[in-house]
Amino acid sequence: MTQRYRSTGAFHMALNARIKSVANATGAPAAQVRRQFLAQRFLARVFADPTAPWVLTGGTGLLVRLAGARHSEDLDLLHTSGADAQAAIADLRATIAATEGLDPFRFTISVPTTLHGLTGGATVRVNAHLGTTAAGNFPVDLAVGRSTVGRIERLAPAPILELDGITPTPAITLYPIADQLADKIAATYYRYGPRRSPSTRFHDLVDLLFIVTHCSVPAADTRAALTSEFRRRQMPAVTAISVPGDRWHDGYRRTARLAGLANEHTDLDAALAAVGACLNPLLDGTRTTGTWTPGYAAWLDD
Repeated sequence: MTQRYRSTGAFHMALNARIKSVANATGAPAAQVRRQFLAQRFLARVFADPTAPWVLTGGTGLLVRLAGARHSEDLDLLHTSGADAQAAIADLRATIAATEGLDPFRFTISVPTTLHGLTGGATVRVNAHLGTTAAGNFPVDLAVGRSTVGRIERLAPAPILELDGITPTPAITLYPIADQLADKIAATYYRYGPRRSPSTRFHDLVDLLFIVTHCSVPAADTRAALTSEFRRRQMPAVTAISVPGDRWHDGYRRTARLAGLANEHTDLDAALAAVGACLNPLLDGTRTTGTWTPGYAAWLDD
């Protein structure tokens, strides 16, 4: 796996040089490039077996679909076997242990740090090692006990960087677009905590905007996923895209700029209008079939 390099240390030096080169070429921080690269090597192990019960969700899943999507500092994985969080973590550890030899890295998984969410998932920290040297780490949020409505897809991600001694990342099982839309809409309008406070998850609107401007959206699956997610959260159905809370004009603008959105989409009202053009007909029930086609920015009948 490191035939080109005299030692693991030599490989590490080559990796650092390549990370710096990619960071300079793209304008991304070197720490971000490193984290994305290590996360991709971790995912190469998780999805080495195409029948593995894992689905990549969240922002990183969207980034696999859309190279320009928002960078996420963590990974979100859904375990679909029906196991509880502890069994899912054990399965993840076993998977990582069984996939040595893909590259010079060794990954370890910490004990769960928190339990969270409506289905009792867990958060772990993944540590990457090169020999005895720590190469980096990142959090992984694990969800269990959930099913999907839309069509599962498998896509091979573009490599973060090219380096000898690295096997290609296999196709990754991705959360359906319909379910991802439902999750993000519900999270945006859900009321949190004993005070029922509005969401401040400004990045969810950034992700919704990326989806509706780049992805085809199936009406029937998305409506079914919305109904399922509102029921799961025990929240009222959202019937229109609107300003989620008082802090959103400034908070969204900052988040959108950091995500590199075009200037016209850093304004909250403009972003809500763009997202609403796709989603409002689904939310108010006037569109139940057909496909949203981003190239036309319109719903087309099947």
